[in-house]
Amino acid sequence: MLGEMDKKLLVGMILALVAVILLGVTFVTPMYSVSGDEVSFDYYYTEEEVEFMGESDTEDYDDDSEVGSTFNLTMILVIIAIVGSILGLVGALLVGLGKLDKKIGALLAAVGLIFAFVAPIFLMASLPGAFDEDGEDVQADEGPHESFFGSTDAYSWGPSVGWYLALVAGILNIGVMAMIFTSNPAPTSDTEEGKPYQQQPPQQQQRGWEEPSQQPPQQQQPPQQQQPPQQQQPPQQQPPAPPGVTEETANTCSTCGQELRYIDEYDRWYCDNCQKYE
Repeated sequence: MLGEMDKKLLVGMILALVAVILLGVTFVTPMYSVSGDEVSFDYYYTEEEVEFMGESDTEDYDDDSEVGSTFNLTMILVIIAIVGSILGLVGALLVGLGKLDKKIGALLAAVGLIFAFVAPIFLMASLPGAFDEDGEDVQADEGPHESFFGSTDAYSWGPSVGWYLALVAGILNIGVMAMIFTSNPAPTSDTEEGKPYQQQPPQQQQRGWEEPSQQPPQQQQPPQQQQPPQQQQPPQQQPPAPPGVTEETANTCSTCGQELRYIDEYDRWYCDNCQKYE
């Protein structure tokens, strides 16, 4: 089924999958770093890693740290971007299967696009002020408290790998949205060129749905004429009585005295009671 899908939708699904992976990698890579001659700081979403004289130590942010709050909020935005990228992947799949309109699929991809850009932009706009409030690395109006990027003779500061990966994921989500919106998904069995498919009724039912004007009026059957009563057959002439039988006993059995019945086939009289011929 995927082989029959529009190529643009396949590309969109691949881009969305890569975006999800890149956003996931940001959880294990530093988002920001400050490095000097003997000391360096790597900032993650929930912790800070300090390396001094070749030895490293990891510390969680304090509850009242503005720097920690800024990175935690950035992490939430990245999580929303991951969910949006997954929605873009599912949206491209459903559009390719004909289960979802491509405009709605593109709208789902837009969620990942927006938040994948919002997360690094928010960090860039908020982090210098957070450093300033925490009073870290303040040195002659230079350092992270003054700008997001920068360097001096003693040290340098700026975004790290995770920050750039989030931006790349946002760019990929732009491609996902464009691929979905410009795709030409093949119509499924329920649709044909975007129009609902109306199932034709069976031929027998279609005849029954024709307008009454197209059918000739049925002629009323004339009332059945009553058949004349059958004429009564004249009484069959009684056959002659057997020899030796008087007129009074011609139609009675000589044994039981019951009335006899004449059988035409055998030309004889028969007693139903005695079950014998006379």
